[in-house]
Amino acid sequence: MALSINTVALAGNLSRDAEYIQTQSGTTICKFSVAVSKRVKDSSGNWKDDADFFEIVGFGNLYNSFEKNGSLTKGTPVSISGRLQLERWKNKEGENRSRVSVIADTVIPFNRNNSGNNSGNNYSTQEQNLINTMGGKEVPF
Repeated sequence: MALSINTVALAGNLSRDAEYIQTQSGTTICKFSVAVSKRVKDSSGNWKDDADFFEIVGFGNLYNSFEKNGSLTKGTPVSISGRLQLERWKNKEGENRSRVSVIADTVIPFNRNNSGNNSGNNYSTQEQNLINTMGGKEVPF
């Protein structure tokens, strides 16, 4: 079999509050959507802002803490890494339908109002660690 790679990384803002579901076995499922901004030229040749929207699904204990502290709310900037998953089904009329979702392995919410940070800026600890990893340069999202 040929080598296949299914990896996706996104940075954007939640376009709606996260929805949390508990399975019978106790696993947390978290669903939300992320808007990722882009600049495109319109038919007149002028640049305008636009966005793509992606459905995100995550599983596991990490989402229990997000639910408890309310960190995945509409407008929250996040960084996500994971993989794409294609779902296929037939609707009530018997028509084939499909949807691509991102199955998240890592979700990092970036909250700029972290008062416990004493570094003189408004970066969360996770953001500051990411900036330090990049040699002190700010992340471009």
